[in-house]
Amino acid sequence: MTLSQATIAFLNDGAGLEATTLRNYTRRLAGAVDMIGPDRLLMDLTPDLLRDFVAMRAREISGIQVRHELTALGSVVAYAAERRFPGAPSTNPCREVPKKSLAKAQQKPRWLKPEQVRAILEQARRSPFWTAFLGLILETGMRHEEALGLQWSEVDFVEGVINLGAAREKTKRGRIIPLTKHARTILAGILRYERSPWVFINPRTGNRYVSIWKSWGSLRQRAGVPEGRIHDLRHTFASLTRQNGMSREDRMAIMGHTSEASHEIYAKGSVKSLSDALEANRPLLKLSKKPEHSS
Repeated sequence: MTLSQATIAFLNDGAGLEATTLRNYTRRLAGAVDMIGPDRLLMDLTPDLLRDFVAMRAREISGIQVRHELTALGSVVAYAAERRFPGAPSTNPCREVPKKSLAKAQQKPRWLKPEQVRAILEQARRSPFWTAFLGLILETGMRHEEALGLQWSEVDFVEGVINLGAAREKTKRGRIIPLTKHARTILAGILRYERSPWVFINPRTGNRYVSIWKSWGSLRQRAGVPEGRIHDLRHTFASLTRQNGMSREDRMAIMGHTSEASHEIYAKGSVKSLSDALEANRPLLKLSKKPEHSS
């Protein structure tokens, strides 16, 4: 299958995108596909080819625009892989292209209100995947990409942690994430597939989930939170643990926002204290409390 054919299928499907987002993707993909070549095969999309695309495109448009086009391309590739289009790469090459040189649009952190999270979790109860996936993010503060690509070899039930290696962590330092009792219960309740290393498996295909955007779009619409982003749950984790009383230093360590020196200290000697802090201040504690109504 060609890049153009995959792009047309992605846009025609809508992939769970809102109307405005779909229009933006259509515009961004038009420029990207034209530069790469509409007749280029999906199997030819390599990190080297995409790095060349980024370099050439950056001479014509801003870094922010190039970043947006690369993100849109990544969504098309993920869509093609999930539907097993002929020639779709097994790993997304767009994720292997460095973006440090590309400017990033400044956005204020957004978090969801407790009632919005409750509504999303209520709708998630229809799906074992979404129940476990969202619960794990809210219990650990993991990035959704980290959780989606989680492997059983990274889960240490004995020590009660998730060990993310440098290759899997955004800062490339690696991270130790403490597990609350509830997080362990979530992971222990997930059905394991024989000979599969992945925690989250698509039962229809037997493979790991590649793209979840269409399903997420439907979920947030049913919950009445159409503007909600999965990444907002990570911000929500930070907000709720702060409200519950967790120190800034502990929050930063758990979420991987510490400096290099602090990271080493936490990684080597303070996992137990972080685990205790997270257990005492876990976000779902606050979410489980019913809101008070004034009489």
